[in-house]
Amino acid sequence: MADTLERYAATRPSLDTANKYRIIAKHTINPVLGEVPIAELTVDVVQSWLNGLTIAGRSIQQAHMVLKASLSAAIDRGEIIVNPARKASRSGGSGVRLPRRQPGKQAVFLSRDEAGLVLAAVPVQHRVLIEFLLATGCRIGEALALTPADIGAGTVTFNKSYSRRADANGNRPFELGAAKTAASERTIAVPRDVLDKLNLSGALVFTNDTGGPINADSFRKNVWLPAMVKSGLPKHRRPGLHDLRHTHASRLIDAGIPIVAVSKRLGHSNVSITLSTYAHVASDADERILAALA
Repeated sequence: MADTLERYAATRPSLDTANKYRIIAKHTINPVLGEVPIAELTVDVVQSWLNGLTIAGRSIQQAHMVLKASLSAAIDRGEIIVNPARKASRSGGSGVRLPRRQPGKQAVFLSRDEAGLVLAAVPVQHRVLIEFLLATGCRIGEALALTPADIGAGTVTFNKSYSRRADANGNRPFELGAAKTAASERTIAVPRDVLDKLNLSGALVFTNDTGGPINADSFRKNVWLPAMVKSGLPKHRRPGLHDLRHTHASRLIDAGIPIVAVSKRLGHSNVSITLSTYAHVASDADERILAALA
């Protein structure tokens, strides 16, 4: 199985994707299935592997996807006839069933007052960054990659990102690269009062104390987490950096902005991602509809 996984990873068009799949294979699939000949894999064997995983639900889904896709490629090559990693059909057909997903950390949607407490707790030199994240809904890596050339008259263009990019050895250093997806490349309108606070004198818009790029992990550990403790917010209401993106999106939806427009602003590859993430916010639109018809 290990050879089949590597063969599939090697055919991926993106090196980042190939290395990501290699890491999943190395740490999640190969320890149990790596030495098993693919002709001897059965639904029961794959189900047993799935049941033994103790990782998060999303990680289980990713590992299953890589295994299933690798075996589908083997079918195309004529090496096996059926895919033992296929999912069971709703009608009861044979196949594997993914373990129930364990609930993860709930997204935090900040109220205006809570956002004020967050901003007040962040060190002054980083406050503009947090205001920017709240005002744009961009990903932290997108903000950290911005250059003065990306700032227009009332607009910001996102076309690159600092993110962890897996190498063949399983290391994931922060590196500057292309936008996450084609949809992530976008130009959005941003309030002028937010843009006027940006420092456009250096190579990057947001920098560390020495003028270099900010490492997002170090920022979370050394700046963000201590600031959230200082904010006085209850533990379950302390946001992660990505929750600022959630907060931005929820405010737009609550204001009646069409979900398609919100999706484009966030750089989602399709509107279904936006709907699945913010369905509970969008459902409140019924109340606004009734009010408009009254």
